[in-house]
Parts: sequence; C-alpha cells; structure tokens
Amino acid sequence: MSEHQIFVALAYAIAFLTIGGSAARIILDYRRLKAELARFGTKGQRDEGGAA
Repeated sequence: MSEHQIFVALAYAIAFLTIGGSAARIILDYRRLKAELARFGTKGQRDEGGAA
C-alpha cells in the first residue's frame, strides 16, 4: 500500500466515523425528545381531563 492509499483510507475512515457519530447522536436525541414529549403530552391530557 502506498503512502497515498493510506492517506485516502484514513480520510475515508475519519469521514465515516464523523458522519456516523453525528447520525447516531441525532437519532438518540430524537428518541429522547420523542419520549419526553410523549410523557409531557400524557401528563397534559390527564391534567386537562381532571380539570374539565
């Protein structure tokens, strides 16, 4: 493997890890926020139902 091929392989690996990490972070944050909103929505519906 030449020096150029090593550089290209490392660049692809770094790009893959960066993009993959960003995607994983977005997915995990989306799931967390969705769960929080569902919990908030359930609590809000219960409070409104009791007050009516």
